[in-house]
Amino acid sequence: MELTLQGGLAFLVLFFLLLGMLSKLKQMEQRMSSMNQRLEQLAEYMGLPENPEIDKLRILIEEGKDIEAVKEARKAFGFSLVEGKRYIDSLKASMNSG
Repeated sequence: MELTLQGGLAFLVLFFLLLGMLSKLKQMEQRMSSMNQRLEQLAEYMGLPENPEIDKLRILIEEGKDIEAVKEARKAFGFSLVEGKRYIDSLKASMNSG
């Protein structure tokens, strides 16, 4: 009985630690996204040229090769799979609105 109680407590502690870590990770992702947007705005304001990789990504998107575009974005920018997908989705949205 005592072993089960200790195991249950250990599980609860690990569970709450994991929840805390996931929350912090989400906050960090949001901050990084915000910083990336600010950097893009600053580069545009200063008239810096766009990364040439973005043109390749746009071509892939226009050809309907979104998965290939995500792969290329991950290679070019070091994104995780989720970040790459979000980046391609936002690039696609900006192409459709512009």
